[in-house]
Amino acid sequence: MTRLKTLPLLAGILAAAVTPSAAYYHYVHYLNSSSPYSFIFEKFDVTALPDNTVTFFVSTAAPTSYTPNDSFPSVVEQIRNATQAWNAVASSSLRVAFGGLQVANTNQSTPAGEIAFVDNLPPGVLALTSHTVPMNVPAGATFVPIQVSNIYLNGNLTQPAGAASADGYTGPSYSELFFTVLVHEIGHALGLQHTFTSATMSTAVSRATNRAWPLFADDIAGISLLYPAGGFPAGYGSISGQVTSNGQGVHLASVVAILPNGAAVSNLTNPDGTYEIDGLPPGNYFLYVHPLPPTANITLPLAPDGITQVAASGPFVSTFYNGGSGTWDPSQFVPIPIAPGASAVNKNFSVQPRSAVEVYDVTSYWYPAYDYPGAQAGYLQPAYLNANNPNPTAPNGNAAPQLVAQGTGIASGTSSTNVQSVVALGGPAGPVPDYLVEAYQDASATVDVTLLAMFFSYPSEPALGPEHLLFTLPDDIFVLPQAIQVVENAPPTLTAVTANADGSVTVSGTGLSASSQVFFDSLPGQAPVTYAVDPSDATGQSGTVSVTPPPGASGQTATITVYNPDGQNSTFLQSQTPAVFTYSYAQSDPPAASVSMNQLPQGVSARVEIDTSSMQFVPGLTTVGFGSGDVAVRRLWVIGANQAIANVTVSPSALQQETVESVISGFQVYQPPQGFQVTAANPNLPVIALPILNQSPVQNSLYPGTIASMYGQNLQAATGTPTVYLAGAAVPILYAGPAQIDFVIPGSMSPGLMKLDFNNGETQAYAIELQIDPPPPNIASVVSAAGVALDSAAPGETVTMIVTGLPNAVVTAVLAAPSRMGVAEGGVSIPGFTMQQAQDGSNNLAIEFVLTASVTGQDVPLTVSLDGDLSMPYFITIEAN
Repeated sequence: MTRLKTLPLLAGILAAAVTPSAAYYHYVHYLNSSSPYSFIFEKFDVTALPDNTVTFFVSTAAPTSYTPNDSFPSVVEQIRNATQAWNAVASSSLRVAFGGLQVANTNQSTPAGEIAFVDNLPPGVLALTSHTVPMNVPAGATFVPIQVSNIYLNGNLTQPAGAASADGYTGPSYSELFFTVLVHEIGHALGLQHTFTSATMSTAVSRATNRAWPLFADDIAGISLLYPAGGFPAGYGSISGQVTSNGQGVHLASVVAILPNGAAVSNLTNPDGTYEIDGLPPGNYFLYVHPLPPTANITLPLAPDGITQVAASGPFVSTFYNGGSGTWDPSQFVPIPIAPGASAVNKNFSVQPRSAVEVYDVTSYWYPAYDYPGAQAGYLQPAYLNANNPNPTAPNGNAAPQLVAQGTGIASGTSSTNVQSVVALGGPAGPVPDYLVEAYQDASATVDVTLLAMFFSYPSEPALGPEHLLFTLPDDIFVLPQAIQVVENAPPTLTAVTANADGSVTVSGTGLSASSQVFFDSLPGQAPVTYAVDPSDATGQSGTVSVTPPPGASGQTATITVYNPDGQNSTFLQSQTPAVFTYSYAQSDPPAASVSMNQLPQGVSARVEIDTSSMQFVPGLTTVGFGSGDVAVRRLWVIGANQAIANVTVSPSALQQETVESVISGFQVYQPPQGFQVTAANPNLPVIALPILNQSPVQNSLYPGTIASMYGQNLQAATGTPTVYLAGAAVPILYAGPAQIDFVIPGSMSPGLMKLDFNNGETQAYAIELQIDPPPPNIASVVSAAGVALDSAAPGETVTMIVTGLPNAVVTAVLAAPSRMGVAEGGVSIPGFTMQQAQDGSNNLAIEFVLTASVTGQDVPLTVSLDGDLSMPYFITIEAN
């Protein structure tokens, strides 16, 4: 038996409240009925997934209607973008991939995600997500496996969503709202519930994420705790304690840790009131607790019988931690310092019960026309504050409001408010109180809406990044995390889009930089990006950005949106008149491609070639899919504009059925007519298991001079001698057995892609593609802050690793993109480090970081990685505290 869970993302219009976020990360099953509580979560079984990867497919039944210039290919690519947001979380062991098209409700033995379009969603619902889990959990289980997750999107992309969105509708597919909705729903599909931190797993009523920052620290902690990798959360900090009321534990109280100008991370309490917030980046945190609102949309934890829901405790008065009875006064907040790997314990609350939750469903807005007259967008969420923009005067003679809020309980009637004060917690010299709060009626709304305008006067330029708001009422408080986003520039404004003879497109406007991303519908323009300042503009605020458009169809009109790293985009000021670009190709044949394999037996791995004469393949934008999680694309390489190669694995338990193939590149979507067939397994066939591994257990890449280990079945026949050929050349085999072959990658072989042909002595296996990488980086030494070479160090000490072996071009590229590098101490990923070229004039890298308190002992390995390729470890002693 299975149980179906459904979590809708509900949205109302500005005039109507919406179902709010709730703060439990996961779907919980309590294993016992008394303290200390043990529990397990519902999640995907990564061991049942190829390469720990859950693949999401999109239904071939496309949406029924679109806004002008929107299209199914744009929808498809936006779904790909959303999967990449979750796949980028390095501290999660779960990989997330987009698998192309699928016939809705295709049966498959491998857990997967399915996205379909329906026309019968309830009014105001942007999307629905459900997942299926077994009804009966066996004794001793460490988790409840998700068997399939289904996401249902509105098939009418023009239908008003009543929005918590400023646009008032879910479509078009290339809008930022559509993207953030997808990221949110995929989070549900992976096993996350709602939260009250304004992160992506908050509902639209308070969400503050954007395309530049699709996930916040709360989301990263949630997914990483469910699928930990790299020692997570050992390299981060934690806060724990208990919430009680009249001496009894409070169940499902939301405890939130916030950095005044940064992250907000939360968790809910157990039935005895205990809690633990893990995954905290270093910093000094304020800590507060609040009750779930009456509209909380979460699935309650299940009791040990697997059926009974464990209810939340009743409402109580929210409060901040001050080491005593709690406080509402920011001057009495007790900051909690968190260092890498450190734990702060016994941070306890004693809260006062109350009859009902007074304030909830609060949304913060910004009205751009106050700061930029002529702006076309209405209320935008969250509020953006330009630290360098002088505040104009509002029509009532007051300084223009930096923030507008709306929500249940913050206003009474149409012109009065219950709010006594509002404080911005991240001011340059500490919390900044408002100097005026007033309620007013929104004359533009179709129904009565009372908004709260808040006016702040900062004593000096505020720090860039998020700020949190504290609302104080006569008998309670409410906190809205990340209600304000402080920026230093105006939103980008576009003035021209010009097609160039070399195929690139130049976008002109203000507020642009080399970091701006130019999107064509749902896809960014491709590198190289060229930024040039307009010399005629003395302010330096005008310029041009040139990019290559993603592959499209001749005659396709794409909407241009520029996104900046601070979260702002060009629709803030030009929502009604966006710039557009029309593709024009000399050849306008419809997309088509040939796939070298249209059937494979169960259990095999095979190399598949994809060729085209009417599509343009681009790395990172090309997908080949086989319509089922049972047929996994383990890796895909774009060889040229008209050719790609993929390694494909068919699950041994794959259903013998026909599914659809799809080839997608940019906005070019092709579904071959023949489909793909899984056939019965051949018990005599040699089968290569992927990936092929480095024989060294501490390295995960293959490079010239290494020994590779190939595992599988039937790898040595009863007679004959196995052979391995790379790019047509035989290579030495050091060991041969029925389940393992060890062979040498010659030191003279150049890095690159190689076709691997294998014969077990009697039968040829399906060929696979093998990537030979350059040698990984090397740690030459570890030195102290004073430059002294270290054999041992203490937790909390700052050290520097000198990394050698990287070519000049690689060093330059890595310094420009630091996320390509990773640092680990004793297998625990270090979340924060700095990197620069060594000061001795060499081409070495100097990587500085703080040793975490969570790893001590002799011969602790330090490693670095480049694009995931691990160095050999460097061993030092980490002294115990």
